[in-house]
Order: sequence, then structure tokens, then C-alpha cells
Amino acid sequence: GALGSSYFTICVNSAPRLKFLEELGITTFHIAVMSAAGSLALMFQLLGAVWTNYMPRRKATWMVITIIHRLTFLGILAAPVLFLPGALRVWWIVGAACLHDSLANLGGPMWATWMADILPRERLSRMWAWRQRVTVGVSTLVGLLVALVFLAIDHPDHVHHALEIVRSHGLAI
Repeated sequence: GALGSSYFTICVNSAPRLKFLEELGITTFHIAVMSAAGSLALMFQLLGAVWTNYMPRRKATWMVITIIHRLTFLGILAAPVLFLPGALRVWWIVGAACLHDSLANLGGPMWATWMADILPRERLSRMWAWRQRVTVGVSTLVGLLVALVFLAIDHPDHVHHALEIVRSHGLAI
């Protein structure tokens, strides 16, 4: 869960993705289309849930979907190399992001029911709560680290000033 939330925070839902996409010529309109498609991709959870009801075993199918899901992000990263600047590259990225989000939602129900089958029933709620705490905690820390890295890259003078304030108060870093 911690690795997955870190991946999501860095690649899907954070400043690095937006900065990368801006550099490639993605406009606000394209970001809006990707966001809307990401919301529509939630319907794939329903499809995944129905499909899961007919599966005797979910682990292998979930793993294949998850591997393909993660690999689709490489399609976004490879866009600058695959295409010359222009509309085709932008729409390739939008399509790859839509596929990425759809596959993520398709595999979700398979994973959840697979975990529910292998975890002890008497501790299931406590285990999910513990997992959620760790996942949200790691995601929050990763998001903070991403923000600090971007601050250091975009405004190194602010970081130097902050370190001077900390040192002036007798704290060592």
C-alpha cells in the first residue's frame, strides 16, 4: 500500500506530473479532459466487480492488469521520444492517462476481494484500518517531500533562508 500510494502521489496526482505535462505542451483543456476521463474511469470499478464475481481466482488476473496498468504510465513518459511536438503527442498522453486510470479501477475490486479472502475475518477491520493509516501517512510524507523538492528546485534561496532561520534558533540539520 505504501509503495502504491507513493507511486500515485508522485506519478499520478502531484506536481511532477503537471510539470512534465506542461513541458510537453498540455493545456488546461487537456488536463480537464484527463480529469473528466479519470472520473469516468471509476465505472471500470463496476465492470471489475462484475467480472470478479465470475472468477474462481483473482490473483493472476489482478497481477496482469496491475502490471499493464503501471506500464501504461511508461507510454506517457515515452511520449517526448515517440512523437514530435504537436497534437498527436498531446492526445497520445491523454489516451495513455485514460487507459492508466481505467486499468487501475478495473483491478481494484479483484485485489480487495482477494485480500478479504486471505486476511483473518476476526481482524479484518483492524488490519484495513492499520493499512489505511500507513498508506495515508506515507502518501502525506511523499507529497510533502515532493513539495520540498520542487521548492528547492524552483526557489533555492527560500530553502537557504529557511535553513538559516533553523540554525539561528540553535537547531542543527
